[in-house]
Amino acid sequence: MQNHILTYSRSFFIDIRIFVLMCAISVTPAFAYILPGTGQTRCYNNATEIICPQPGQPFYGQDGNYKGVQPSYHDNGNGTVTDRVTNLMWQLADDGIVRIWDDSVSYCENLSLGGHEDWRLPSVVELLTIVDNGRDSPAINPVFSCSHPDAYFWSDTVFPHPEIFAWHVIFSHGYSDYSLKSFTYNVRCVRGEPLPESVFTDYGTTVIDQTTGLIWEKDVSAPKMSWESVLAWCENATTGGYDDWRLPNIRELESLVAYSRYYPAFDPIFSGPLELYWSSTSLSGAWDNAWMLNTYFGTTMSPLKNSQWYARCVRGGRGSYNPGVSLLLLFQDESSLNTGKVLPGGP
Repeated sequence: MQNHILTYSRSFFIDIRIFVLMCAISVTPAFAYILPGTGQTRCYNNATEIICPQPGQPFYGQDGNYKGVQPSYHDNGNGTVTDRVTNLMWQLADDGIVRIWDDSVSYCENLSLGGHEDWRLPSVVELLTIVDNGRDSPAINPVFSCSHPDAYFWSDTVFPHPEIFAWHVIFSHGYSDYSLKSFTYNVRCVRGEPLPESVFTDYGTTVIDQTTGLIWEKDVSAPKMSWESVLAWCENATTGGYDDWRLPNIRELESLVAYSRYYPAFDPIFSGPLELYWSSTSLSGAWDNAWMLNTYFGTTMSPLKNSQWYARCVRGGRGSYNPGVSLLLLFQDESSLNTGKVLPGGP
């Protein structure tokens, strides 16, 4: 009889585990894609390359400490390159011809390459995913071929007002800006399912990006600080009761930009001053500078690391954290069953 009761009890809790698993699956966001890492795997202080610091040491928390899912490419041998992280297929080499924006759109729409005819001009978000912040002139993986090391490449993303401007990426160091569509820049076409815009959900003091899985502080993290100070600030942050915050890398920070907006160029779900925000990514070849985001327009720049700017800390991401997965730990062992303890879930 006692064995029968024990068997029934265990069966009951197995049923609960299955039920909780089903609930977790139903509420866990369906992330659209993995945000690739920046390609920067080494570490730097305010002047030079250093051995990557350990927790508690100065300059810990920079891009080189959190490598994430690094870019990975496959040369298809037919003039195309496949991004293994985003699944986008790229034109391996630009043709060296500069075009105005309208002609660039037409060029990609009429391109026949690698047995495919569904090419298009990439969005600025897509174009930024192939920037390699571990390199410069050009800041792109060597699998690609560039007609000029400092070339500007058009995106199909139009600046919201006035619409005579469009976004481009400068591959000398890999940063974004916008200019008149009548300017002439290079073109690198892409094909595949377009990368979606971020979709944010408000959780009070935090905001989750349902597209990338990143969890952000809703408000600005700290007063203006130097790059070294803000790295430490995010490492020690406890916003929302969590202690695994970090300073975002430049690619993560760029994912906040709402390219349909300006002044501010991010979703109104976020609060905080319209200012410049630090990233954890150093400027390749000029280690006394680091990348940051201009929240007025969504452009990126790289001031000296000893200058004073804001930060918005981040945690998680699809590659390292799945919001809602801790729901699966509900009733995970006999001790939690006996104590009634429920492990926290959600962001």
